[in-house]
Amino acid sequence: MKFDRTIKVLKSNLSREPYIAASAVAMLTITFLSLNLFVLSLYFSHKALNYLSDKAQISVFFSDVMAREDILKLKEKYEKDERVQSVRYVSKEDALKIFTEISKDQPALLESVTTNPLPASLEIKAKELSQLSPLADEFSKMENVDDVRFYKDVIDKFKKWVTIVRVSSLVYLSVLFLVSISTVLMTIGITIHGKGLEVEILKLVGATDKYVKGPLILQGVFYGITAAFISTVIIFIALPFIVPILNSLFRSAGTINLNATVLFSMLFIELIFGIALGYIGSALAIRKYLKY
Repeated sequence: MKFDRTIKVLKSNLSREPYIAASAVAMLTITFLSLNLFVLSLYFSHKALNYLSDKAQISVFFSDVMAREDILKLKEKYEKDERVQSVRYVSKEDALKIFTEISKDQPALLESVTTNPLPASLEIKAKELSQLSPLADEFSKMENVDDVRFYKDVIDKFKKWVTIVRVSSLVYLSVLFLVSISTVLMTIGITIHGKGLEVEILKLVGATDKYVKGPLILQGVFYGITAAFISTVIIFIALPFIVPILNSLFRSAGTINLNATVLFSMLFIELIFGIALGYIGSALAIRKYLKY
């Protein structure tokens, strides 16, 4: 019976200020949409960073005086190194074949190549991005090594931008959460002011604090849960349009798939945040506007 009464009071509160309630839900929905986009950006940036990590490698080019057997010994040595994921030997002949295949649409360039100027090389993938630089330094100090290349700047810039995006998003979300809590606080405060006389009468006839405050707490929680569901529905509708675009941008990184587990996890997280935001906003309003 108490729960039925709480629901009735909640309906009454919402019907009294429908536009204010709609504004509160709209503000919370924007917050949760931003949270969804933040989670998705983390997912995509993590996938892209993993792709770069997998593709990142050191290319070590040897002078022609370096014997094939010595290069293969070096290959065998680093295959046993705990920092190394894989080592691939590319002979001078293999390098020329790769060059010929890449330049097949430029016959004039191929005709100008009368001898094989390309060096033998080792292509080394590290298990961790942080291990690429030390490995590159080791090879650059070796004799008969002409050049050591790896795209450190590209990876570092990408990680820097990912960090900037994440920090900026967290700051933006923090501001939105504060605004959302303030919105709930003001909305519940308006409800309390509108029911001032009713609340006083309830207290005079012996109503408990729980009896008076319960519907107000539930009102804030209702705003949060409703906003969480609305934002999730919007994301579900938008994903079929968003994911193909992202897949075209990240084509080389493989197809991006968001399975049901990921999506329902997002919904669960949003519901938790919705309940928390609604409860905190309502509790603050009650503490501020109910002087008992």
